[in-house]
Amino acid sequence: MRRLWTAITSAVQAHTAAVVLLVGAAALLVNALSSFVSFDALLMALASVGKPLALTIGGMLTGTIGLCVLLRKRKPITRSRKPLKTLPWWVVLFGAIAVVASIWTTTAVLLAEADVVTGNVLELAKLRSEAIRTGLTVGVGTGGAIALLLSVRRQWLNERTQQHQEEVSAVTELYAKAVEQLGSDKAPVRLAALYALERLADDHAGQRQTIVNVICAYLRMPFEFHGDPESAQEYEQEKQVRSTAQRIIAAHLGHLEARNVLEWHDIDIDLSGAVLFDVDFRGCRMRSADFRHAEFWDDALFGQAIFDGNAYFSEATFHSHADFGWTEFNGDAWFLDATFQNTSYLAEATFSGLAWFAGARFAAESVFTSVAIKGEAWFDRARFDGIARFDHTSFSNNADFRGVSFSEELWMEGASFERVAAFQAAKFKLATFEGAQFKGAARFKGADFVELSIAGSRFYDSMEFAAVTFKVIETEGCQVFGAMLKHSLPWKLHLLASPDGSSFSPILAQSARPVADNPKEDKN
Repeated sequence: MRRLWTAITSAVQAHTAAVVLLVGAAALLVNALSSFVSFDALLMALASVGKPLALTIGGMLTGTIGLCVLLRKRKPITRSRKPLKTLPWWVVLFGAIAVVASIWTTTAVLLAEADVVTGNVLELAKLRSEAIRTGLTVGVGTGGAIALLLSVRRQWLNERTQQHQEEVSAVTELYAKAVEQLGSDKAPVRLAALYALERLADDHAGQRQTIVNVICAYLRMPFEFHGDPESAQEYEQEKQVRSTAQRIIAAHLGHLEARNVLEWHDIDIDLSGAVLFDVDFRGCRMRSADFRHAEFWDDALFGQAIFDGNAYFSEATFHSHADFGWTEFNGDAWFLDATFQNTSYLAEATFSGLAWFAGARFAAESVFTSVAIKGEAWFDRARFDGIARFDHTSFSNNADFRGVSFSEELWMEGASFERVAAFQAAKFKLATFEGAQFKGAARFKGADFVELSIAGSRFYDSMEFAAVTFKVIETEGCQVFGAMLKHSLPWKLHLLASPDGSSFSPILAQSARPVADNPKEDKN
C-alpha cells in the first residue's frame, strides 16, 4: 500500500494541472447538480445512492490518475533519457470511453433519483430533462479535462524538445572545446581536456562511446622520443598524459581498484597501433577490444578482465610482463604473431571462442596453467624461448601445435585434449606429458625431442609417431586404448632409455607387448 500511495502521489505531483482540473471538474459537477436539482433533493439522492455514486466518482478519479501516470515519464528528465514514444491509440480510445461513461453514469443516476424524488408527471419530466442536460454537461467537462491533459502533454513535449536542443548545443560546445584542448602543445591543457571529456561522458550516456573513441584516437597518435633534453621533458609529460587517459578509461570499465566511479557499459576499445605505458585493465569489462600492432611498455595488466566480444592483440609487442590471469575471452582471442619479450601469465584464463597464438613469440617463461580453451587452439609456428607451462590445461577442441619450437622445458602434466592434438614437426627440448589425457587423435609425426616423458598418460584414439626422434623417453604407466598407426607407440610401455641419436622405430620392435583392449580389462 505504501508503494501504491507513493506512486499515486508522485503522479499527482508530476501533474499539478491535472489535479487542479480534476477538482474544478468536481466543483462543476456539484454546481450543475445543484442548479437543476434542489439542495434537499440532492442530499436525499446522495444519501440513497451514496455507495454507487462514490464508486462512480472513485472510478473517474482513478481513471484520471491512471491517465496522468500513463502520460508522465516514470523517471525524471535526465541527460540520458530514452526516446519518446508516440501516443498509443488506446489512450484516445480510453478518453472517448471516459466521456461516454461520464455522460451515461451521470444521466442514469439523476434519472433514477428523479423517479424517487417526485411522482408528479410535470416535475418528473422537468427533472429528467435537467438530468439529461446535466449528463451532457459532465460529458463536455470530462472531454475538456482530457483535452487539457493532452494540451499539457503537448506543452511538456515542447519544453522537453527545447531543453534537449539546448542540451545538445551545450554538449556539442563542451565536446568541441575539450577536443580542441586535447590538441594543445601544453601537457596541463591536455590533462584538463581529458578530465572534461570524462565529466561529459559521465553526464551523457549517449556520448560515452564517442568520447572513448576520441581518447583512444589520441592514444593512437604517433609518439616518439628524439633523445635531446627538451624532448626528454616533453616525453615524460606526454607519458603522464597518456597514462591518465588509460586510467580514465580503465576506471570507468570496472577496474578492480576503482572506487565511487560511474561504470560505462558496452564500450568498444580501439587502441590499435597505440604506444601504451603501465597498462592496467584489471577487472575491466569491454565489449570488444582492438590492440593490434600496439606497443605495451612497462607491465600490461589484464588480470580478471572480461572481453564480451573479440579481443585482438595480433602483432602486438609486450616489452615487459604481460598478465592475463583469470581473464575471460567470451569471443575470439587473436594473438597472431604477437611478441612477449618478458614473462607472460595466462593462468586460469578462459577462452570461450578461438584462441589464436599462431606465430607468436614468447621470449621468457609463459604460463598457461589450468587454462580452459573451449574453441580451437592455434599455436602453429609459435616460438617458446622460455619455459612453457600448460599443466592441467583443457583443450575442448582441436589443438594445433604444428611446427612449434620449444627451446626450454614444456610442461603439460595433466593436460586434457578432447579432440585432435597436432604436434607434427614440432621441436622440443624437454617435453613432459605426464598424466595427460589424449581423447582425440594424437599426431607427433616428425617431431624432434631431446627428452620426452609420457609417463602415466593415456591415449584413447589413434596415435602417430612416425619419424619421431628423441634421446631419452620415459613411458612408465603410459596406456593406449585406441587404434595405432604405423610407427606408433605399442599398447603399453615401461621405462625406456635409448642411445643418443636413435630413431623411434627400432625401439618399437623391442618393447611391443600385448595388453587388454580397454583399461577396465587391464589388470596390471
